[in-house]
Amino acid sequence: MDATQHSQFKTTLDEETCVTYLLLSTRGRIIHTLRGLPTAVPTRICLINGSLLFTGHEEIVDAAGRGDVLSVQVEDEQPDGATWSVVVTGRVSLAEASQIPPALVSTLERGATLLALPLTVVYGQREA
Repeated sequence: MDATQHSQFKTTLDEETCVTYLLLSTRGRIIHTLRGLPTAVPTRICLINGSLLFTGHEEIVDAAGRGDVLSVQVEDEQPDGATWSVVVTGRVSLAEASQIPPALVSTLERGATLLALPLTVVYGQREA
């Protein structure tokens, strides 16, 4: 894993490592602005063809219709106890119906909408 040392405990992850973590993840948080305040809501995710696909409800769908910028953050813990976090930021859009990944079908059946976020800005960090 290629990483740049920040301190004795934190390292910045390179984009390839960030993408690997995103490929292995199924859940994250949508970070956006709601009524002028920052908020984070849980979501299911899937990385396909260079876009992070995720599910969202009304306020996120409205943001996609406007082409707003938002972030999706994913984190987990590794077997050695270290934690990592990856944040993808870009302009959200509605995803094409042909892009529906099997992992998100059940969430979409419950009324969520499929959205796409290109990997415009990808930042990751690992903490020992």
